[in-house]
Amino acid sequence: MSVRQHRLMFSAVALTAFLALTGCGTGSEDASAPATTAQTPTGTTEGSSPTQSGSTASPEASATGSTPAQEPAEATSTPDAPASAAPESTPAPSATAEQHSESDSGGAASRPTTTAPPGAAEGGAVASVENCTTQHLSATVSPQEGATGSTILALSLTNESAQACKLSGFPGVSFADGNGAMIGVPAERAGGSGATVTVLPGGSASAALKQGNANNYGQVCNAHTSDHLVIYPPENTEALTVPYQTQACGNPKIMQLEIKAFGA
Repeated sequence: MSVRQHRLMFSAVALTAFLALTGCGTGSEDASAPATTAQTPTGTTEGSSPTQSGSTASPEASATGSTPAQEPAEATSTPDAPASAAPESTPAPSATAEQHSESDSGGAASRPTTTAPPGAAEGGAVASVENCTTQHLSATVSPQEGATGSTILALSLTNESAQACKLSGFPGVSFADGNGAMIGVPAERAGGSGATVTVLPGGSASAALKQGNANNYGQVCNAHTSDHLVIYPPENTEALTVPYQTQACGNPKIMQLEIKAFGA
């Protein structure tokens, strides 16, 4: 064997040993290097030593390099478990939403319907009864009973409209002559305020009117013959007139008339 061949063989052995030692700290890329380098002297030498040295280094290098190669594979497989678990939990809200949707639709179908109460006006508001107005009323006065020195009259107001209305409180009453001028003073209110009376179409409500005789007061009465009574329904400023002739005192200090409230 020549000196050149010994040198080549020595260099191959040294290189192989160096690569085997450094292969412990390198990855799979470094492990493949000595296998290729070791094959170079195998083709140029006839001895078996370089070939055995190269084959000895190659298992060590592959065993050393296989350990780092497997560790990344295990590391990459670890996140797969939570990733695969996430899609499995996704349908749960959907199923819950469907259940709520079915529950809501069932609840809407079972809700009871309401109807407006009898007598409700259009739009759902309950119709209210308004005060009777003068233009929808007519009046009458009729004697009820007499007593010494006075007469009790029934003053009645009739609802001439197509809607019910209400009367409450005292009407205003006074004597008037043929020209419409008031004689004496208006009737004095007597008793309590009464109660609200609902007057249906065509119906009537009455209040008691007491009239004192003019003779009771002598000449200080200053008597005049009345032509009618002037009647103001409660809460109205327009009056009704009723034909009524009697001796009415013109003295403003004499209270010849007394009126009670409706519903008293």
